[in-house]
Amino acid sequence: MDALVLFTWRFAEATLFFIVPDVFVAFIGLQEGGAAESAAWWAVAGSVAGGLVLAVWTRRRPSGVSDALAHVPAISGPMIDAVAVHVARSGSIAMVLGPARGIPFKLYVNAMAERPVLVLLPLMAVARAARMVPVAWVSGWSGRRLVDGFGLGLPTVLWLYSILTVAGYAWYFRSIRRRFG
Repeated sequence: MDALVLFTWRFAEATLFFIVPDVFVAFIGLQEGGAAESAAWWAVAGSVAGGLVLAVWTRRRPSGVSDALAHVPAISGPMIDAVAVHVARSGSIAMVLGPARGIPFKLYVNAMAERPVLVLLPLMAVARAARMVPVAWVSGWSGRRLVDGFGLGLPTVLWLYSILTVAGYAWYFRSIRRRFG
């Protein structure tokens, strides 16, 4: 069940949905430790599938996709333009580096959609794995430490995680609005 949820969530986030599945991968990691890595790989697979759909859509209707993306929360025209410049300057590595700077992966797929599919597929997989697998490892490690090492109950850990997630999104949306309008 978790695999299907993560595949679908990441597929949606690679297109127009805006809550990253890292939230669910970490939730699994905090509760089940080792299960998070498997969950991360399902999320990577969903991301690649969603990225492929977005790339095909962009090839067919480039301006329509950019217009749709500009209406996703925390994405703006200036952000889309900044990604195009980043890709022009840095090439394919921009897809891996950009999301680490808080720029949505879907914008890099949009900017690189004309590249051959055999280039895009492994690039998307590496870009997403570079993010999802560490989330799984850290959440699995920290969940065990917080519950076993500090004696916090799992409900307390999940409650703290929920508060930190909401606070993190509030900070992210505020900082992105400052950077890109």
